[in-house]
Amino acid sequence: MGHLQLPPGKKIAVNLGTDFDAQSLWLGGFNRPTQSFMSRGQFGAEVGVPRLLELYSRFDITTTWFTPGHSVDTFPEQCRKVVEAGHEIGHHGYYHEIPPGIERDTERRLVDLAFATYKNVLGLRPTGYRSPYWDYSEPDSSTSSRSRAFSTTRA
Repeated sequence: MGHLQLPPGKKIAVNLGTDFDAQSLWLGGFNRPTQSFMSRGQFGAEVGVPRLLELYSRFDITTTWFTPGHSVDTFPEQCRKVVEAGHEIGHHGYYHEIPPGIERDTERRLVDLAFATYKNVLGLRPTGYRSPYWDYSEPDSSTSSRSRAFSTTRA
């Protein structure tokens, strides 16, 4: 492990990450696409995102927003504001799917679909990945999300 060089006078470092799941959580991982659950995701996008952006701005914090492709397609304006505020977008699946619970071809298709969405809507390709459901597909899978290339490029 490397040594973290803190600014003068600072004693700790904190890493904040934001998962911008919005409605995808209820569509993918929880499979609860009812009005009640979907409205929670909409509230997060329309009310939560501006609140977090204001909070991060007030304290001069930049962070990574792990955002499923579905959230980018459904709430593009909020996602653009995240990027415009200087935050990073991380790959977080497309529908907040459960990687070990889907076929490898489906996983590959959803990873690629999310990459296409990030490029088409935001003009970027994420460099980081956070599993959308705390778990990964089999490590020997040549199609697993972990084995996909996450390179630093802007479209």
